[in-house]
Amino acid sequence: MKKSFTSIDAAEGGRFDAYVSTPSQANGQAVIVLQEIFGVTSAVRGIADRFAQDGYLAFAPDLFWREQAGI
Repeated sequence: MKKSFTSIDAAEGGRFDAYVSTPSQANGQAVIVLQEIFGVTSAVRGIADRFAQDGYLAFAPDLFWREQAGI
C-alpha cells in the first residue's frame, strides 16, 4: 500500500489537499472517505488505509480548505 498527499485543483479556483491510500492489489474501485469536523486526522487516514488494504483506492479530501487548510 502507498500512502501520500496530493493537491487537487478546485473548479472555481484554488487548490486543496487530499490524503490518498493506494492499494498494493487494486480491485478496480475507489472510495471517498469524508473527514470529521477535526479534519483529515490520523483516524480518517486509518480508515482510508483499511479500504486500501481491501483493494480500494481511497481519497480523503480536506473539505474545509476554504476556511482553513489542514484543520
